[in-house]
Amino acid sequence: MTVDDRLLFVKHRDPATGHVFRVPPGGGLEGEESLLDCDVRETWEETGLEIVPDRFVYLRQFVQGRRWFGTASPLIHHLEIFIACRSFIGDPTVQNVEGRGDDEHYLRTGEPWSRDEVRDLGIYPEQLKDSFWTDLAQRFPSVTYLGVTFD
Repeated sequence: MTVDDRLLFVKHRDPATGHVFRVPPGGGLEGEESLLDCDVRETWEETGLEIVPDRFVYLRQFVQGRRWFGTASPLIHHLEIFIACRSFIGDPTVQNVEGRGDDEHYLRTGEPWSRDEVRDLGIYPEQLKDSFWTDLAQRFPSVTYLGVTFD
């Protein structure tokens, strides 16, 4: 999600390792909600912002498993869909994750960052440090596949 040519990231801190990283708000579908409804809900839960989603801009495969669950564990495949936001209201907060399981132990802040500010941060996916800004300037002319990442 972009705000005045800044990208909204949620800062996470792994309570076990202390590893800090930032990702756009997001999560899994619930019940019968649409992808856009999920975007609205997840963004509100993780940032406190009420958004109006615009369009799909990126797709990325994320394969999780061995690092998290051990070498004998099956891999878990995720499809990440990145959606540009038309507008938002509210002030960033993570208080909406309190009492919602693991998220409340990981999420620290949700705030917009500029291109210069993200260069030295742990940002995922990495394309959000560079090519995202070119795509933003061109107003995302097409949906882009970012590839597959194994973790």
